[in-house]
Amino acid sequence: MALSQEQKVSLIDAMKGLSAGDLSIIAVMLKTPDGQLRTTKTSANFIFFSKLREYGYSEQFPIDDDLPPAMLDKFADFSIQENAKPELILILKQGRPEYAEALQKTLDNPEI
Repeated sequence: MALSQEQKVSLIDAMKGLSAGDLSIIAVMLKTPDGQLRTTKTSANFIFFSKLREYGYSEQFPIDDDLPPAMLDKFADFSIQENAKPELILILKQGRPEYAEALQKTLDNPEI
């Protein structure tokens, strides 16, 4: 599973909207098997994870909480495909080099 250069550039562009907090959550998801994220459909996370889903790197799944029906349309749940994690780590380091060291520390931390 390898992305084309055009797809990598598209992901890097989507990453530019992610905050340090967003990136730290993604780092934990990369380290945690079956990690999941709930985000609003108007967020930078939604844009980024929608791109990942489009490229087969994440999965969006139905919300199974007891949210009121009116709220269900405002949120999305995502996970990262396990086989996509190694390449995604490299893309994150390339796309946000100022974050690469913090990402690696999270990935290397045995307590997470």
